[in-house]
Amino acid sequence: MLNAFLAGKKLMGGDYSQFTLAGKALLSRQGRISREPHIGDKVYFYSQSLGRVAHVGIVVSVEKIGDRYNIETVEGNTSSVSFDRNGGCVARKKYSFALAEVGGTNRINCFCSPLFGDNTCTAEELVKVACEEIGYEEKASNAGLDGKHTNVGRNNYTKYGEWYKENCDGNHPAYWCEQFTSWCAYKACEMHKKNSFTGWVQFDGKWIYELNGVVLKGQWIKSGDRWYVTDEAGYMITGWFKQENDEWYYLNPRDGAMLSGKWINVDGTDYYLTSSGVMAKSGYIKDSDKELYYWVDNKGKYQKEYDTVAPEFDEYELIE
Repeated sequence: MLNAFLAGKKLMGGDYSQFTLAGKALLSRQGRISREPHIGDKVYFYSQSLGRVAHVGIVVSVEKIGDRYNIETVEGNTSSVSFDRNGGCVARKKYSFALAEVGGTNRINCFCSPLFGDNTCTAEELVKVACEEIGYEEKASNAGLDGKHTNVGRNNYTKYGEWYKENCDGNHPAYWCEQFTSWCAYKACEMHKKNSFTGWVQFDGKWIYELNGVVLKGQWIKSGDRWYVTDEAGYMITGWFKQENDEWYYLNPRDGAMLSGKWINVDGTDYYLTSSGVMAKSGYIKDSDKELYYWVDNKGKYQKEYDTVAPEFDEYELIE
């Protein structure tokens, strides 16, 4: 899988952008332009005063009633009260239109669909990132950029612009609606990468197992050809582990893998772990090299004095 930064570039049509014309062109060249809206689309707005596309947002919901569409968007550098391409905050907006009202010099110029997929992110992840930013306010200076409501001003300083300048050699301060969508693309791909991860991760000095980004808690896990078990907090268990049916297992203290089909010595006492990993109790274990049987008691402890060549199978079982 691509790293999150490169994935975000792919999502946006091949690169990040800070100007609306460039952002639109990237996805247009990929054939991702349409008059019809879809969740996760970038929506581009036309400015009559500038005579060009000059604002952008992310479509977060779509409803079609008859021949009209009702959409909600999240836009950067806008106002929550009216259409505004330089409003100073991230806000949720609503629009209603027919397809005939999209394109050219209409307010809504077009919709561009990012390249969602396994190597980038989902539309839902992009929408989630955008919606979490609602309420963020532009700053007066290059200070307090991470806070939604700190150092509020109208000088076009934002965390999105700072990120863009540091990672994409862009301008800061700058009109930032397109920078906002680039930042959202990166963060959504970062989220997707985490959500898609499967494997062991060390956390707080302990190991947890994630399946598609979700920590598996209180269950057996097969990783490779070995079995492991996690506690209710999700941490790998090592040493002795007892299941509710009073069966005991032993997880290797070195790597957490379940041991099976072998003798182990724990604190000076020998125990036998069956082929399924369950500790043997109240039965005989045959020596693999000679006609000798070993006996373990009801606590699983090996009792050397009961070594025998004539086991009492009418009273105790042979344990494999």
